[in-house]
Amino acid sequence: GAVPVLLRRLHDTPPDQPLEEEALQFFASLTDWVPSCRHRLRDLGLLRRVSRRMESPSCGGFELVLLVSICKGMSESESLHTFMKELGVARALAAKLVADDQAVDTLLPVSTTGGLDALLTLANLNGGTASPDDTLCQELIVRHDISAQIAQFAAEAVLSDKGLATYTFPDGTWSIYDLPSLLTSCQSLTRTAVNCERLAQHGLLPTLLAVLRSSSPAAAAAASGANSVTTTTTPGSSATDTASATAAGAAAATGAASGGAAGAALTDPQLAVLAARTIFNMAQVSGLHAQLREAGVQDVLKACLTRDDLRVVDAARGTLLQLGELT
Repeated sequence: GAVPVLLRRLHDTPPDQPLEEEALQFFASLTDWVPSCRHRLRDLGLLRRVSRRMESPSCGGFELVLLVSICKGMSESESLHTFMKELGVARALAAKLVADDQAVDTLLPVSTTGGLDALLTLANLNGGTASPDDTLCQELIVRHDISAQIAQFAAEAVLSDKGLATYTFPDGTWSIYDLPSLLTSCQSLTRTAVNCERLAQHGLLPTLLAVLRSSSPAAAAAASGANSVTTTTTPGSSATDTASATAAGAAAATGAASGGAAGAALTDPQLAVLAARTIFNMAQVSGLHAQLREAGVQDVLKACLTRDDLRVVDAARGTLLQLGELT
């Protein structure tokens, strides 16, 4: 009965008053780590209440950070994207984002937990169309180069035996990002050609290939027997360091292929689907075909054609057709 009780508290709070922190923390954790609850929470009015409160000029501080965290968790379910954009979530987040030297209590500096969560939410909501909301999302994605951070985090998460990346912000706070949410962001970002190019530039391809290699039945079996192997990662000194991202991605590909502890974190079938679809999106950009071939995409995807998961097979086949590897 916790969900209806806490939702009632949110709905009973006057529009001009801060929402209860305890309830917001509960829903932030729930939407982030329990995907199955997101649609039900949408139906119960959580997103409407969150969006309405974010639009208030008095909303700021830790309350705003928690509201953004809820939006980020909800945005990781693609079927909620249209609803969230119709509510005005993208516009509300954009209105709260500011450069670091403009920070005030009711806004979100981009180099903070709330600011990065807002950018990740916009990355998830990006539909790659010419609609006003998608145009707004894309403008902020490019301006703040969120592609670089996502590629870096994904490379670190692949190397981690838990599939997690940790990032420490300039103010000393830190956040944890899991691989499924990062790959969800990658899939959304690659609906736009410029994002495909930026992600490739920042070393995402080796990471995606590592996920596909490790999710194969043989690699999964090898990884399950490698409990004695431990892989430790340290976040790069800068999340926008292209060389660091590329090196981490290459290391991820090597570690995963060897069946080590890092590979054990990649056995979730959904990860392979996200990786295959992201590569398929990147293959729509003809200027990246040479880079895709050089990375060995065609060899990995040909091995995917015999898999049981037809979602992976379809994405692999589509990519190979784009690359001229199938007739």
